[in-house]
Amino acid sequence: MLAAFFFLGAYTVKMAVAFWIRFSIASGDSAVYAALKSQGWDIAQTGTTLGLVILTVLMYTRRQDLFMIFPAVKEEAKRDADA
Repeated sequence: MLAAFFFLGAYTVKMAVAFWIRFSIASGDSAVYAALKSQGWDIAQTGTTLGLVILTVLMYTRRQDLFMIFPAVKEEAKRDADA
């Protein structure tokens, strides 16, 4: 769950930086703002990618799955398989 929150947080920062870049004045910006935008985008992109990699590893190792298995359903399936 924390990995999903990490990814969503990084993605939110990424979109905020994208809006900042898109809606800021293209010409006349100082070098400091240009550097901040570039570094902000790099950090947000790295965080988003890292979040997706963590989620992929968790899904691949089955430590976290997309589907929930309820105990009652699991027991019923086991009884049906034994019959």
